[in-house]
Amino acid sequence: MGRARFAIGDIVYLFMSDERYVRFKMIVTAENCKREDKEFWIEKAPDDKTYKLELLAESNRSRLTESDLLQHGFNGGKSLEIPNCNNMELINYIKSVFDITTNSINNINNLL
Repeated sequence: MGRARFAIGDIVYLFMSDERYVRFKMIVTAENCKREDKEFWIEKAPDDKTYKLELLAESNRSRLTESDLLQHGFNGGKSLEIPNCNNMELINYIKSVFDITTNSINNINNLL
């Protein structure tokens, strides 16, 4: 299942290398899964087992761009080779941005 190691229940933030920002907050719901994303690959998709992720939130790009992340210790988008999971400054920053977004959405929903 590649170089990254996750456990069920782990939170994963996806950095979109083409758009250069963290876009999705996901949770690992299963491991050792058959790939279901082969049709979305431009190159030949790996023929391996992978993880199943469930979407928890989507960012609106502001405050999670690569330049913002670099100020908090981001090492670039190759996190499969160089994981950022032990960079607590970076993780706490990303988490705080998603928490603000989630709280704002909850406040709007409470007004409706």
